[in-house]
Amino acid sequence: MGNGRTGRLPVAEILVALTLLNGACASDTVPSDDATDTTTADTTDADLTDTDTDGDVIDTADADTDTTIADTTDTDTTSSCVRFDPGAADPEAALFDPGCVIDVAITIPFGDWDALRHETRNVIDVVGGDCMAGPRPDIFDWYAADVTIGGQVVRGAGLRKKGFLGSLDVDRPSLKIEFDRFVPGQKLVGVERLTLNNMRQDPGIINSCLAYGLMTQMGIAAPRCAFARVRVNTFDLGVYAHVEAIKKPFLRRHFGSDDGNLYEGTISDFRAGFLATWEPKNNEDDLDRSALERVATALDAPDDALMDALDAVIDLDGFLTFWAAEVLLGHWDGYAGNINNTFVYVDPSDGRLRFIPWGADALFTAPANLTDAPASVLARGALANRLYAHPAGRAAYHAKLRKLLAEAWDESAIAAEIDRMAALVGAELPPSTQSAFALAIESKKVWVEDRRAAIEAELANGGPAWTLGLAEALCWPETGTITGHFDTVWGTTNAQWPGGGVGALTVVVDGVTLEVGNVRANAHDGNTADTEGEAVLELIGQAPDGSYVIAQLIGPLDAVQAGPTVPIDWRTFRGWVARARVFDDESFELLGAMSAGELHFDVASTWSNEVIRGRFSATLLDTTP
Repeated sequence: MGNGRTGRLPVAEILVALTLLNGACASDTVPSDDATDTTTADTTDADLTDTDTDGDVIDTADADTDTTIADTTDTDTTSSCVRFDPGAADPEAALFDPGCVIDVAITIPFGDWDALRHETRNVIDVVGGDCMAGPRPDIFDWYAADVTIGGQVVRGAGLRKKGFLGSLDVDRPSLKIEFDRFVPGQKLVGVERLTLNNMRQDPGIINSCLAYGLMTQMGIAAPRCAFARVRVNTFDLGVYAHVEAIKKPFLRRHFGSDDGNLYEGTISDFRAGFLATWEPKNNEDDLDRSALERVATALDAPDDALMDALDAVIDLDGFLTFWAAEVLLGHWDGYAGNINNTFVYVDPSDGRLRFIPWGADALFTAPANLTDAPASVLARGALANRLYAHPAGRAAYHAKLRKLLAEAWDESAIAAEIDRMAALVGAELPPSTQSAFALAIESKKVWVEDRRAAIEAELANGGPAWTLGLAEALCWPETGTITGHFDTVWGTTNAQWPGGGVGALTVVVDGVTLEVGNVRANAHDGNTADTEGEAVLELIGQAPDGSYVIAQLIGPLDAVQAGPTVPIDWRTFRGWVARARVFDDESFELLGAMSAGELHFDVASTWSNEVIRGRFSATLLDTTP
């Protein structure tokens, strides 16, 4: 049973694995609803009528029925740079002026805003069960809101939270706006939607706009990007990246047609076990994945036929540019580095796949998930990996890298663009963030200045070998169950073993029941970096062979109260069970992470020496990668 991992605190191993999630989540964790959440004021008795930033009153109590679009006459100093042209062939262009920080004012009932911002995807949603059976499910609800931009008000627009895992935030959520979500055909002067990214993984804020701009210059179909100052009710959320949605207008603009199938890749690849994770983003009723399957088949072609086989099913030259650009810009969380943040479009003109970059926030830095990766290549996706291992494929990739360095990598011009964006955005930032912002901006300039030398040094020697293999799925299938109860007092810890209170444990792993006796129970404040400020429940017993079985539940202190049932779901409480040969030894066998469980306190208090008594049950997930 178990996977034989070692470590003083098994929960730390779990959190490290989740944080990286094969790199998909970068350095962020799922936000919790705790005392650091300062966005929402006490609005229990607040009137649902709020004043927008232009001074006009918008009644949001009936936002779902009020669908008028009003033109305001007040002048907004930030949005004054937006110049809508109702007759423009491309109405969205007005929102992507590179010299404009548009002002987006959102008015929404306070209760709806509180509900929206607290919605989140937990790690079990991402890695639990058969996580590669299909795309991760959408979990965010749509809410009616009034949106004001450039003197135009759209009433009853659709607003929802967005993000996979690393960008999720309670205080400054990334947002999607669809003006016609509740009112068919409704638009903002011809504009259908907005995508507002919080840039949580970039203190410098400019990564997305800088990267997409450079990729566009390199001939890649990349989304347009600008900046937006976002205000919700009375809350100023600060500067966001406003990124063009990969939807029909984008497809028509770049490919001349929106009839082809569009897929989004999130931990997705062209190999067995990964094809089902490509999420259809249009033509959802047509689940035809044959174009993706053709790429997987072409990858199995013999070496002498590989290049022709691939060029028949993808725009091979375009992919080589896309791949080289990801590496050059340090977009390690894209396809080549992490089989993530990628759209593919089946171009109806020839049936071949075109690659579209996405999620460009963690860039201009070494890979967070691959500390030993060379500078000149990332090849964790099957397509990049197979090509790099093929002599003609590697030569074509190196040629593309050299071409981009020669024609598109102008260090002075890029540094000037960084400075321009930094001046534009920096003027909008509060003093408390200026230091981190300045450091992030400087690090980008250093990256740009050093990038050519780092890559050319490796190419001069024929390019490095790629030894880091393919990215793998991180799924935790169900492996068993755990039940237990505890009766102790607050303030006891495992240092008092065999003291503390009493308890019971029943653990079943892989169909085998592990007998656990002499169970002691402890409850205390978190005392490690992983648990500080949280409640910790521990049950420690012994198996017949003398080894120790340790179960631990961790969650918010304010959830420790008698009566309500608390979920064990990694949103509220998280848990794990492990086995140790010797108590306090450094070696643990992690038996599983708890999921889909319930924790109930019959008596509870977090005052020292007060009784805490209850029970729990949960499913166990196998955390073996």
